[in-house]
Amino acid sequence: MKNVLIISYDFPPVNNIASRRFGYMVKYFEQYGWRPWVITLNGSGNLPQLLDESRIFRIGEHSQLSENVENLKASHHLRGGIGLVHSLLRKSRFSLLSVDRHIFTWYKQVAEQQAEIMKALPQVDLVVATFGPASALWLGRKFAKLYNAPWIADFRDVGAQLPDWLGRSNFARWVDMKIEGKLLSSASRVITVSETLAEMYTRTYGKKTSIIYNGWDESDWPREEDRLSNTPSMLPYPYMYFAGRIYEYHLDSVKRLLTVLKENGKISLVMRSLGPVKYEKVIMDYADQLGVGHLLKMLPSCTPDTVYYEAQFSITNVVFEDLRTDIEWSRGTLTGKLFTLLPLRPPMICIARPDSDMGAIMQKTGKGRLVSSVNEISRYLQDIESLKACSGNENSVCDFSRQAQAEKAARVFDEVVRKTR
Repeated sequence: MKNVLIISYDFPPVNNIASRRFGYMVKYFEQYGWRPWVITLNGSGNLPQLLDESRIFRIGEHSQLSENVENLKASHHLRGGIGLVHSLLRKSRFSLLSVDRHIFTWYKQVAEQQAEIMKALPQVDLVVATFGPASALWLGRKFAKLYNAPWIADFRDVGAQLPDWLGRSNFARWVDMKIEGKLLSSASRVITVSETLAEMYTRTYGKKTSIIYNGWDESDWPREEDRLSNTPSMLPYPYMYFAGRIYEYHLDSVKRLLTVLKENGKISLVMRSLGPVKYEKVIMDYADQLGVGHLLKMLPSCTPDTVYYEAQFSITNVVFEDLRTDIEWSRGTLTGKLFTLLPLRPPMICIARPDSDMGAIMQKTGKGRLVSSVNEISRYLQDIESLKACSGNENSVCDFSRQAQAEKAARVFDEVVRKTR
């Protein structure tokens, strides 16, 4: 049995998609020859803890107080001289993803306790650090040196290559990529979540990159079958369903869907929003302008079991993504939500750019359709009854389970260790 040290800012019980990636995979690693240990933060939430707490080092306080994006600890913001410098750099359009504010907080706290951590850990054979923030990657490199072990950089999302983050300058992006490239030069492998992102990291940094999808797990959804015999009485059936955080780049997709719902007139959109409030307001105002405010039900965040209950009775579950085609990275955005919806009964509609990597997932699993235009969304709703009757390809859906992805990750771990011995 080999030991893998996983460094992740997000981890259960904190309830977000980032926590689920390794938070759910860890329970499978031992059956594939890897005993997991985790460095993370203290946090609150209702995500199930699937790894014995004795194997988790919690240092510092996670910023997230609840699932809502606007409910953050005050300590999340830097203060004093460091905070002032950080603010000035952002105002000057010099923002970096490779060197983040957590370098001055979480990284420093972990580094100060490295002796105690190493005393409690067995010999580490491999370190896996997951972005973001980038501080996790810097910690990954640090502990790999301490143990003379290889390390893997895991990117759940694109890092320094992000072109339009906070309106930063091209020079800032160039510097950011130089720093990220230097950091990754010591990594033995990169893993990421989609074909497009894998291509980007291989091409930009010359690193072999493996794909480990976010996947789905039974822990994502409580199985309360007795509740599934009754349709949610407070929801306007028939309804389409979305639960999660709203991003600015989702807005165009939401607006196209609302346009189609106006034409249809019979189907509602139920949104369980994690914020931010400003984007909720944009959507509600647009619905009112279209005259379909009565077809939009904007609801606050709720427990996972309620989301599961409501999602199971929708006519279709919705994934919103970026429609822009002029930026490469958005083609490879495969949100964790996409996979958690795969095993549910209703089909899925993914509203995104026409070349999105989500299209291949939908085709392989037969669980839904990738659409981009108003006409495509309209045709999807016309075909909804036949799609509801299709349960998809069960074997392909299972290929995207957390267990299948954990097994794939373990084989990558084995290969990396074998090549560095």
